[in-house]
Amino acid sequence: MKTINKLYLLIHGFCYAEIELQNKKTNPKHTLYMERENRCAKLWASRIHEFSDNDALIIIPFSQHPDGPSSQFKDLAVSVLGDRCFFLDRPGYSEQSFWDKASIDFEKAVTKELSAVCIGLKKQWNEEDLSTTLHTLACFRQFEDLLVERNFQIDVEKTFIEAWGASFEGCVTKYSLNFRRFMLINNPIEIDFALTVPDAPFLLNFNEAESILLKDGLRVFIFKDDSQTIALYTTTSNSLDCGVTYVKLKVDPTDVRIRSKQNTRIWPELEPYHLEQASITNYEPPQQLVKVEDGCVYLPASAGLAYSLAKSPLFVFSTPGSSYEKNRDMFIQAEIYNNH
Repeated sequence: MKTINKLYLLIHGFCYAEIELQNKKTNPKHTLYMERENRCAKLWASRIHEFSDNDALIIIPFSQHPDGPSSQFKDLAVSVLGDRCFFLDRPGYSEQSFWDKASIDFEKAVTKELSAVCIGLKKQWNEEDLSTTLHTLACFRQFEDLLVERNFQIDVEKTFIEAWGASFEGCVTKYSLNFRRFMLINNPIEIDFALTVPDAPFLLNFNEAESILLKDGLRVFIFKDDSQTIALYTTTSNSLDCGVTYVKLKVDPTDVRIRSKQNTRIWPELEPYHLEQASITNYEPPQQLVKVEDGCVYLPASAGLAYSLAKSPLFVFSTPGSSYEKNRDMFIQAEIYNNH
């Protein structure tokens, strides 16, 4: 029995290249994202050549085009890592092949997730959360089968996992949180910002971020440049029956601005926050997510979702030109607020 000590998750790598391949044309809006993706692709290839004999790579592809960059990268990874490269190509639950030949155990696991929605959240749930959870479950079960088939084992108490891919604050986050829960991994999954492509346009100029674990399963990513400091709070696990996790930030409300990853103003001077392009099963009406009370700011921590607005990423911007050390200290003092 071979042991895997460290796992790397490549989630939806090459998504922009795959989109352009499918559309057979270049989208000028993707130029900066393609540049970032190309830089990341070189780093992904470089990193797998540095793996130890107990490191493994999981690829959850954006597309399965046989001549696409995801497939090409898989071929490279297999040539370097052999059976330590796990390509998880399970379909989503809206495809018949998701259900075909499903084992009784898998059907029970799906039922458990569905009951979490029906009983835990009643009608307060979003289809994006469900589709992500069930696809992650299917990929995890495929990974389990491959571990057995290839004679590998994982110590859930010790194994370290790091995630790469796209988008940083979207699929990389939401798949990582669900994958951790299904794997029963003790350690939160790290996300290496330098090896991801963000959705938020204002993050494209940042090459790195500090990632800090706080109390009660809360994480903060801190971005620094010459003019300001930006913080993003996320949870470290997610489930369908999990409500909104609120963060209490002890700060003068006039010292911060909060924006969505679409750059919508959330605080102050709230702009209507809703995604008009969302499908009927994903759409949520405009809502106010930030509360200011007693000199504190309360905002939800992200679970990496886009359409489930209360689990989507909100970015806290410091006052331009303010001290980084002061801002960092302020951001890491945040805590979970259970009485919202």
